[in-house]
Amino acid sequence: MIRILIAALLLAGCTQTPVTSPTTGAPSSAAPTPTYTCSPAGGTPAPCSKEEYDKAQAENALIAEAEAVYRKYFDENVRIFKAGGSSKPTRVLSQTTTGTFLDQAMQDYRDVKKANLRGTGQAKIKILKPRMDVQKDGSIAALDVCTDATALVFKHKGCPWAMGR
Repeated sequence: MIRILIAALLLAGCTQTPVTSPTTGAPSSAAPTPTYTCSPAGGTPAPCSKEEYDKAQAENALIAEAEAVYRKYFDENVRIFKAGGSSKPTRVLSQTTTGTFLDQAMQDYRDVKKANLRGTGQAKIKILKPRMDVQKDGSIAALDVCTDATALVFKHKGCPWAMGR
C-alpha cells in the first residue's frame, strides 16, 4: 500500500516518505513521522515542510495545466493553417488564448485565408518545459517553448508558396 502511495506521489512531482525511529528491539506504539521531499517542476528534489510540499504540488499542477493548454493551442494552430486560415476565433482558440496573443494569431489566420493558402505537412513541439524563474504580467506559470514547423508547407492552389519556420 505504501509503495502505491509513494509511486502516486512521485508521479505528482513530490514525495512523502514515512520515516520511522530506529527500533530498539521493543515495538513502538508511536506512529511514523512523515517527512517531505519536494521536486518543483524543473527543480532539484529537496527536503521540505508540509506547507512547502503542498505549494510545490499546486505549482506542479499549474505547470501541467499550462503545458496541456499550450499543446491544445498548438494543435489548433496547425489545424487552422491546414484548413486555410480563419476569419474569427475558434472555440479552442477562445479557450486557450487571449489578449494581444489572440489578436496577433487571428491576424495571421486572416492573412492565410485572404491569400487562399493551406498548410500541408507537420509541425512539432521540440521543447516544452517550465520556467520557474520567469513571471510576466502577473503570470502564474511560464513555459519555455520551441517548435519546428519546417515540414509545414503553405500551398496556393496546390503549388508550394511558403515553408514554415
